Amino acid sequence: MNSKKQVVMVGAIFIVIFSILFFNIRAEYSKEYKITKKEIVGINEITDIYKLDLLIKSIRGINQLKDEDAKLLKNSLFINEDDLLEKIKKLKYKRIENFYSKMIIKKDKLSKMELYEEYTKLLKMVQNKRIDKADSSYLLFESDREISFLINITVLNIPQTIENIGKIRALGIRLLDQHIKHNNEVEFLLEANIKSFMDKVEEIKYIIEKLEPNNKNKLNSLLNLIVSDFYNIKSIVSNVKKNRSTLNSKEYFLEISKLVNKIDILFFRSKEILTEKLEIRKLELENKLLIGNTIYILLMSIVLFSIFYIYCKFDKDTKLLKIKKEQDRFIQELQKDYIKSEDLKQICNKSLQHIINYFNAINGSLYLFDEENQKLYLGATYGIKYDSLSQVLDLNENLISENILEKKIKIIDINKKINLGNIKIIATKLITIPIMEFDKSIGTIQLLFDDKFDKTDIEFLEMVISLMGTYINKAQKDEESDRYLKLIDKNVLISKTDLDGNIIEVSEQFCNFYQYKQDELLGKTHRIFKHKDMKDEIFVELWSSIKRGDIWNGEIKNRKKDGSYNWVNIYIIPDCDINENIIGYTAIQTDITDRKKVEEIAITDGLTSLYNRRYFDNIFPQQILISKREKYLLAFVLIDIDHFKQYNDTYGHQEGDTTLKLVSKALKATLKRPNDYTFRLGGEEFGLVYHIDNIQDAILIANQAKENIENLKIEHSGNSASKFVTISSGIYILNNNDNSTVDEIYKKSDEALYKSKNSGRNRVSVVE
Repeated sequence: MNSKKQVVMVGAIFIVIFSILFFNIRAEYSKEYKITKKEIVGINEITDIYKLDLLIKSIRGINQLKDEDAKLLKNSLFINEDDLLEKIKKLKYKRIENFYSKMIIKKDKLSKMELYEEYTKLLKMVQNKRIDKADSSYLLFESDREISFLINITVLNIPQTIENIGKIRALGIRLLDQHIKHNNEVEFLLEANIKSFMDKVEEIKYIIEKLEPNNKNKLNSLLNLIVSDFYNIKSIVSNVKKNRSTLNSKEYFLEISKLVNKIDILFFRSKEILTEKLEIRKLELENKLLIGNTIYILLMSIVLFSIFYIYCKFDKDTKLLKIKKEQDRFIQELQKDYIKSEDLKQICNKSLQHIINYFNAINGSLYLFDEENQKLYLGATYGIKYDSLSQVLDLNENLISENILEKKIKIIDINKKINLGNIKIIATKLITIPIMEFDKSIGTIQLLFDDKFDKTDIEFLEMVISLMGTYINKAQKDEESDRYLKLIDKNVLISKTDLDGNIIEVSEQFCNFYQYKQDELLGKTHRIFKHKDMKDEIFVELWSSIKRGDIWNGEIKNRKKDGSYNWVNIYIIPDCDINENIIGYTAIQTDITDRKKVEEIAITDGLTSLYNRRYFDNIFPQQILISKREKYLLAFVLIDIDHFKQYNDTYGHQEGDTTLKLVSKALKATLKRPNDYTFRLGGEEFGLVYHIDNIQDAILIANQAKENIENLKIEHSGNSASKFVTISSGIYILNNNDNSTVDEIYKKSDEALYKSKNSGRNRVSVVE
């Protein structure tokens, strides 16, 4: 690039940078200027609202007087309530206008107190409109310290002091006109408003002290007069409270109103100072904008003239500009095709086709590199038969594979004839270009050129192939991700739910495993798989855990659609958004049914399906510890079928096995709670373990088991206790202070069992 072109570029850069800086600064000044104008308009509109506020307060106070006094006072002060609606309409506040119109209609039906409350509501709406106007006019966001203080005095504090005085005026009239003595509520409200007024005055005084000396002196002199008059008001109010006032309500109203007039003067003095400051600022900003615009126009004229003067000496390089536009158009077309392409194969084919057509190559091939197995795979060809090239290449096998390792473009002179069907052409150059994604090789392209190669823009060719590499790499990752997701969908039990446990996504394998179609599960909860053997406590603990954001892992027995069951080991993982808020849950399950069945066989009696002696020896010590920790009583009932040997001798062992099954089923049905256990301890001997609150319940359950067996009405002619099959039981009730071992408990229960047998059988004996 020559020095003159550099001057043009530097000039253009200067214009851009200076323009950006200038327009940023100008935008700030312009914004501040508009805000200041809006503040000035806002102050004037707030002043109109303030006047309306003051008029309403006067009318509200006068209406508290006797009708005759009120009428005279309104005439003397030139107050006409009918004009109030017109003043409200001028402000164009529809909500306030509607409220006041309705109030006028019902005015004659209201008591003085009710009318006072209605005017107070109206004032509240006017006050809100004043604050809204201050807000929308940016007055409440003023950054200048002095102006902000004046806004506080004018917009917020002074209207509040007048409201306090208005309430003092109204409350005093109530005391005078109604001759109320020692009305605690009214006196309290008077004192509260007096205090509130003084607090606001102190606040105004504090703010005034922060102003410039000149403005501070102007406002302080007025404030001192207000404070002096207020002490006189306090004296008048004190006499009214003590019923010593010589003033009537009208005179009292006028006396208090004098203070309102002085506060009103303070408002307009503050407003004048505030408006003056804003006008000064507005003028300063106008001058800055004018000077800035003048300097900018002058400087830009000089710079543009200089650039134009230099630029006009040289011909514009239209050829380069045209090439640049063509390149941009080519890139855009290439990107559009990438967006339309659905898979990696399409992207490879279209990329190679675009490159050969744009750069006028004779033909070409594209290979993709697999880093894991260090091989290249043919991805696309153009102008060459696909099956005429090697489908797979090892590294260092030829030029195109070597290019992966070297990661740089290679241009080789070949000068040989190429047969293209009916046409023979001389190929002059063979170019091999690596396809890169940052520093990673993802493939390579080989192109064959004729004698027009010298016109090829190699730098642009490399840029295009680099862009192509980005899309190819993304497509490879997408295909790999799709394969992975399909593999998961077909082989892994996965389900996703929302925060309420409603299923929103399930894998294909999940549906196959539980024998449901996907649309049968979406929107349902996992309760559809709940097996009756699973205790609710497990799911309470599960939800408590995952709602805290913890991963829950456990083994659950689930029910399939056909009613069969399976056991799964399940991990439930909370899904979170970018802010770590839980938005759902993912459950990954592993089928452990075979293992659980083996475990179940190990602890279950083969004939009766009750728990066996081995499981009893394991679980009973645990139940003893649980009962002591939870402070429950624990009952162990040792049971024996009466004269079972004689039963087998009489009816045969096959009937004996059937009876054992029926007795087992009846015993298990007696204990229905999840934490109750029924065991076959050996032969015709059974055991029950259950938690109870008191001894009576323990004995009641044992007797219920005895009755349930006899109610089976299984004939037993050899039973001395009944003509049916019966049982004898020995029950041991373990309390929290009992430190007996399992063997001791079993032995004592056995002794109680034999006591039942010796006492005539078909009975329950309790260990004492």
